[in-house]
Amino acid sequence: MAHERLGDDGSRVLVVSNFTPVPRDGFHLGVPMSGDYQLVLNSDDEAFWGSGYPVYQVVSTDKVSAHEQPQSLTLNLPPLATVFYRWQG
Repeated sequence: MAHERLGDDGSRVLVVSNFTPVPRDGFHLGVPMSGDYQLVLNSDDEAFWGSGYPVYQVVSTDKVSAHEQPQSLTLNLPPLATVFYRWQG
């Protein structure tokens, strides 16, 4: 499941959850804004007693449409976790 939080100041945060016990490597997610996205929070981080499954700290959009959006991100999603990425522009 994925959704985007929008701030009054123009900030954008992607919230992506994987509710399965299976990691999803190379998951393509369509996004409306091109640019870089910085990891803000990974609920699977070992600091939160998670598995520490490796995720990207920064991801950049590809000019490949997905989910009716003009570009997409390729993410590694840890099992049973949620990741938050802030759009950097």
